[in-house]
Amino acid sequence: MAVPLTYSENQSVSSSELHTEQNFKWFSKKWDENFIVLLPILNALASILTNYFSSNLVNPGQLRVFIILLFGAFFLIKKFPHTHVVAKLVLLYILFLLYLTVISTHFSTSFNVFLKMLVSYLLLFFGIYYARNPDMIKRVSVSILVMLGIFIINFIISNIFGLGETSYKGVENQLNFGASGVNLSKQVTPILLMMPIMYKLFVDPNNKKIIYMLILGGIIFVLFAFKRTPLFGLALGYLIIGLVLPNKSKTLKYLFGILLAAALLSPLYLPQVMDNFQAREQSLNISDEENIEKQARYHEFNFTVASWKDGDLKHKLIGTDIFAAHQTFNLGRMLHTDYMTLLNGSGLVGLLFFIFLYLFKIFYLWRKIRIYHAAFFYYAFAVGTAIIVNFMLMGISGIIQAVEPRATVFLFLGLLLGFKPQYFSKTSYDSTDR
Repeated sequence: MAVPLTYSENQSVSSSELHTEQNFKWFSKKWDENFIVLLPILNALASILTNYFSSNLVNPGQLRVFIILLFGAFFLIKKFPHTHVVAKLVLLYILFLLYLTVISTHFSTSFNVFLKMLVSYLLLFFGIYYARNPDMIKRVSVSILVMLGIFIINFIISNIFGLGETSYKGVENQLNFGASGVNLSKQVTPILLMMPIMYKLFVDPNNKKIIYMLILGGIIFVLFAFKRTPLFGLALGYLIIGLVLPNKSKTLKYLFGILLAAALLSPLYLPQVMDNFQAREQSLNISDEENIEKQARYHEFNFTVASWKDGDLKHKLIGTDIFAAHQTFNLGRMLHTDYMTLLNGSGLVGLLFFIFLYLFKIFYLWRKIRIYHAAFFYYAFAVGTAIIVNFMLMGISGIIQAVEPRATVFLFLGLLLGFKPQYFSKTSYDSTDR
């Protein structure tokens, strides 16, 4: 089942209308909707270009943040979805973080990271609000597909011209990943988890072929990057989607098609993947205490928890110096793990609130399928849960201080959370189309 292709506030959509793409338009006459549609592409360009700029220059990433904050100020005043429970809870959490930022003794550091988190949550608000136009899910999906295409093209060009960072030390055949390096896989993985919905939205066979090729290209990119958390998150995410979707035979058919294509193409990428695997094994022997120290997460966990236990009641509840633990502990960098960053900076209240927001979004999507039983909401619940679990895993390696991995995904999640069930007519609730 796909979303309707035209929009009116009181429209009822038949099954035949849901399966045509002839009238679909990527852009509309509304400038604010077009701005939202272009955000994934803006995010993609900022991701691949920012690190090429000198620290003395204004870079695309900073321009992106400024543009989104400017639009966000207008949005919060004019269009904030104040009736949506997820939006209200997230807004409460933002205000809590803002308070902690204001009282931080390292205000400039705390405020810098707060703005980055704010940008991501603004995109969640955008998605929730603009989901009232059912076209927006499909239009934003096109932009996300373009975004993935940009990442794949960037990878190809980087290897042709030897641009950017290379893969791990010890790899015999080094690959170039552009200025963003292998961390770009943290953005590719959640996009790949969105694909079951996109495959459902676009019913034209030619469009499905394009999506299929982008899926294969994205999976190969993640394999080449060989970051453990994105790899595990991708596998776990697809497992969740396969378990949640009622039509197991159709899901298995799609999975078999991807695996068959991957097997046929394996001579092109498998030697490189094995090379990466061997290099990672040599450099990350977890039985070697020195390597554990080098990875840092083990020790960060120990001293952050010890500091929390030894702290006063205020520190235990709301933390100290939000997002500035590296200055509190005299480290040369941010803490690797989001959960330790929040435990130290926002206490038990902030950490539990952060986790609760993730879990409540899953519950909210689940509640929709329990009430409406429409095929779209089964896909929304499956994909939304997979993405959220993936983000909770990536939190172990630290992503809250970066706009890139979160912004576009939060926009898409907002669209899933905000989609109105009344945009489907009762005749379009085909229980066999799940």
